Amino acid sequence: MDSLHQDANSAGHSPSDDLSALAWVHEELRKSLDSAHKALHRCLKDLSSAGLSDMDAMDPAILRTARQQIHQGVGALEMAAVPAGATLLRASEAVVQKFVNRPQSITEDAVRDVEKASFALMDYISRRLAGKEVSAMALFPQY
Repeated sequence: MDSLHQDANSAGHSPSDDLSALAWVHEELRKSLDSAHKALHRCLKDLSSAGLSDMDAMDPAILRTARQQIHQGVGALEMAAVPAGATLLRASEAVVQKFVNRPQSITEDAVRDVEKASFALMDYISRRLAGKEVSAMALFPQY
């Protein structure tokens, strides 16, 4: 059990009792992930229009921005005591970092997988905020 959960439990609260931090970051997280998805789709479009021969000429700044937006989401989820969500976003961040290092590795399927993970995370958060009992294991298939 990590220290955030121990602190919450020692105060007589379970981590799910106080959702104020999660509610606070929810909308900003949604916006950041949406921006990251748009950036990934823009890169796909740029790569398909440039063709395989000009792939090395692509500016990875868009991909770096997408990675940074996902990274900020990791920090927000850590602050809101949602370690399973942070772990899922770390995996997405690693995929996007791979794209930064090797732009030719970006594929529609990989972008779709990053999106599916984000959508599952946002669904998980929405359910928690609605007061529903939801297991972090629900995120495992996307991880």
